[in-house]
Amino acid sequence: IGGMIWPRGFVAAAAFWNFNASTDPSSSTFVQSIYDLNDDLASRGSLVCPTNCSCDQLTACGEPYVKPDWNGGKVTMQACVLPEGSSSSQVFTFQDNGTIILESNSSLCMTQTASETYPLLLEPCDANSTVWSHNATTGWLTDTSTEECMDVRESDGFVGTWECGSGSGIDQSNQHFAVDKESGLIVSLDS
Repeated sequence: IGGMIWPRGFVAAAAFWNFNASTDPSSSTFVQSIYDLNDDLASRGSLVCPTNCSCDQLTACGEPYVKPDWNGGKVTMQACVLPEGSSSSQVFTFQDNGTIILESNSSLCMTQTASETYPLLLEPCDANSTVWSHNATTGWLTDTSTEECMDVRESDGFVGTWECGSGSGIDQSNQHFAVDKESGLIVSLDS
């Protein structure tokens, strides 16, 4: 209940108005009265967390307050910027399940939408999100379902997937990546 109504002055004002020391704050009657206050404030245009929902500084009911314009965000290579905190759009987290999520918006996964295609997209994570594997020896970042390698298209810098080594056993530098799991950076080793 404490994080449900902002500013918390609303809660304080309601507590001071008609104060009753015998009220049990854990009773269902008290909890319902807070929900009723919350609904009343919402009906008057106050910004409150919806009743029976969990909210924090970034999300309400599990949805971000500011919905990022990332749906279909295209993945391209950019000059590295060392991350300060987790606000960089270049910082990724490799999940235990093999998905790669954007650190600044953990609802977005790096996704391959079709075989041998450019670019990869940042899309909402779900059960069908691409699972990646990194081989530190070859530098290949591989989609485990298609066994295609992450690949930088040199003409425009888009990152997509292509057959590893182009199927000819050719050592393609545009498919070599260093992955720093501590900083969250994925760096192309192509010169």
